Amino acid sequence: MYVTGGTADITVHERQPDGGLRELHKASGGAWGGTKVDEEFYMLLIKIIGGPVWNKFMEENTSDYLDLQRELETKKRTIKPESGGKITIKVPITMVQTYESETNEKISEAIEGSNYKDKIQWIGDKMRIEAGVFKSLFKSCSEKIVGHIKELLQKPDVRGTNIFLMVGGFSESLMLQDAVMKSFPSTKVIIPDEAGLCVLKGAVIFGHKPVAITSRVSKYTYGINISPPFDPSIHQDDHKVTVGGVDRCRDIFKKYIMEGDTVQVGEARSGKHVTLKANQKEMLLKIFASPKRDPKYVDEDDTEYLGKVVVNMPDSEEKIRVEVKMMFGETELTVEAQELSTHSKYRAYFDFL
Repeated sequence: MYVTGGTADITVHERQPDGGLRELHKASGGAWGGTKVDEEFYMLLIKIIGGPVWNKFMEENTSDYLDLQRELETKKRTIKPESGGKITIKVPITMVQTYESETNEKISEAIEGSNYKDKIQWIGDKMRIEAGVFKSLFKSCSEKIVGHIKELLQKPDVRGTNIFLMVGGFSESLMLQDAVMKSFPSTKVIIPDEAGLCVLKGAVIFGHKPVAITSRVSKYTYGINISPPFDPSIHQDDHKVTVGGVDRCRDIFKKYIMEGDTVQVGEARSGKHVTLKANQKEMLLKIFASPKRDPKYVDEDDTEYLGKVVVNMPDSEEKIRVEVKMMFGETELTVEAQELSTHSKYRAYFDFL
């Protein structure tokens, strides 16, 4: 489980007898990292001082805004589930000055008129917030992370997982640790020292020993665009084109690796293609990725163009056959195209790092 400032990414691995790791489920998650807590705190401030004042403060006091972010980062890591009383947060005095100059009111009047009348004291550059109010800022992201883990554990391929490894900066939050441990009491939760640095250290180790991960679960469907003969019963009319006197359907997604497929490192998925006409000088293979398991066209909204492989063709009065292979490396997707009459090979690499 990798939980950092912006996101929570959860991947399930199984340790193999040789010490390698087999990925059981693709990486998944959402924007439930530490910045979600920051957003909740900013919304609290906006309820007190108003959106226009908040925006003016951010635009005109960038360094103070960064200081506030750093202050929040410290508080997020130090507040405990059992914390009581009030939490003191240093807030830039320029925020108070901006509010008072824009509204001609004291910040104490803003507190009195808000829902936090008896829960927050704001004097100068110090806010004293009831611990319960501050701890509630963690509720949304913690619930989403826990809920997502519960959904994953219902899947047959990961059912029975009983060890959690929490890394990333937000994993150092005692509030998040407590939420995970209480929600999964029968699970062993491991939080290494300096969890925020574990991702960097892991990247260095992986650079020296990339074969530690022997198989992956593809997060996307990978393929190329092709133009098969047009079939009005299955193809959309707006994709119809005529090439060499033949009606064809443009931009069909030819799938090589499908979302959710378990693929061994170095395992090739292959297919053969033929040029559309004789004397064709080159074949352009465009590589696409889609989060869908079964995309139909490469021009769908959520499909991403990754790059291309250009295959040069020999002079020929006949159509030329090309074999295409796609395979996962340790840190990349490799696409190889071989022109079968001369056996010339062309490759492209798409890095995941």
